[in-house]
Amino acid sequence: MKLQRRVVVTGMGIVSPIGNSINDAWDACKNGVSGISFNETNIPGSPVTIGGRIKDLDYKEYLDVKEIRRLDPFIQYSLISSSQAIKDASIDSSINYSRVGVNFSSGIGGISNIEKNRKSSIQLITDNQCVSCP
Repeated sequence: MKLQRRVVVTGMGIVSPIGNSINDAWDACKNGVSGISFNETNIPGSPVTIGGRIKDLDYKEYLDVKEIRRLDPFIQYSLISSSQAIKDASIDSSINYSRVGVNFSSGIGGISNIEKNRKSSIQLITDNQCVSCP
């Protein structure tokens, strides 16, 4: 006996270099707008000069100041796009949440925290402090 499961997409959300809403991103796609541009980096010697950046995103519309400060950007993007998808689906509090799921993807999630922690570790080592003790 083979179980058949159906999935219904009822809402969508997006945070991307070509738009921070489904309508904006879709319009950019239809009009051939690229989200890739030349970027300044603060990484000395980096050969990377192009990339896609999130622009004009109103974080405070979705997150409080504490979350913006505490959460890694890829988590912020997932929460914002998930919030958009829930709103787009018109989901309210009467929904059975055990029957609802959110699917999202991220290119290199968490890289900013990884880099920040690497810099902190290097500083601790140069200050002759113990980073990790056995």
